[in-house]
Amino acid sequence: MLAQQIDLRPATRADESFVYDAKKQALGPYITEVFGWDEATQQHFHRDEYQQENSFIVLEIGHPIGWLAFHQEEDVVIIDHLYLLPEKHGNGIGTHLLTLVLNIADQHGHRVQLGVLKINPARRLYERCGFRIVTENMYFYHMEREPVLGQAMS
Repeated sequence: MLAQQIDLRPATRADESFVYDAKKQALGPYITEVFGWDEATQQHFHRDEYQQENSFIVLEIGHPIGWLAFHQEEDVVIIDHLYLLPEKHGNGIGTHLLTLVLNIADQHGHRVQLGVLKINPARRLYERCGFRIVTENMYFYHMEREPVLGQAMS
């Protein structure tokens, strides 16, 4: 049932404000706790990060509820952003979206990489989906998942 309700559409320039707001709602509390929130700085980061051509708006029954962005570099798929509005957390949507990306990577034998703030509980989702920490710094874990050859995740 979940898969029937969730869809992706390519992001447009007109989505930039929604995408920023989704990130701010989903990640803002963790950014605030670690770095403090400076609106001008965060808007600057967002303008630099928002790559329309690699971005998708997550829709639930046609309504925007999040932002997914990923790109490929050689044999690696990099998940740049996966943010859902907070009221959509914990009901399987993030797992569904992550599984879509992982299945694409698996079909091509590609690793998948992402970064996550150490205090962000999304790390548990990534670990359940087979990611492991490969490096870290003071604030972030850099995680990777090897391809599952010959099978797609369900």
